[in-house]
Amino acid sequence: MSKHWALLVGILMGMIIGRLTIPAEVWGAEPDLKPINVTAYYSENPTGCRGDRMREGIAAGKQEWYGKAIVLYKNENGKPGELIGVYEILDTGYGKSTGQGESRIKKGKPLGTIETGQTVDIYRDNYDRCVEIMKLTEGRAFYQLIDAEG
Repeated sequence: MSKHWALLVGILMGMIIGRLTIPAEVWGAEPDLKPINVTAYYSENPTGCRGDRMREGIAAGKQEWYGKAIVLYKNENGKPGELIGVYEILDTGYGKSTGQGESRIKKGKPLGTIETGQTVDIYRDNYDRCVEIMKLTEGRAFYQLIDAEG
């Protein structure tokens, strides 16, 4: 098991075990889940925006989300469904044009959907794995951001 996967499993186990020490107002209430568009990408030279080596378990998101974890749930007829996965935001991206504002990523272009937080882009090892996540999500999910340190 790679060091990164071991870290991710450790974080998840810590979240489960840590539930016992987290205040009831956090665990007693439903998480504030918001809808988001989902895309997937892969690269022959998988290096993220800050030099991180891309691997499964990483996603590109809004610049302000860098270093956080995003928990994705299936969108089942407009309501949150089963867990899709937990991804580290260690990349950023543009997405597609929103037609509004001014992009910080693509000079002279409007804001993109990834940089505005409307879309999260999941890194996959190959094209077939991208197709797999797109079939699973149908391009839509619900999300929760978690401050991830460690």
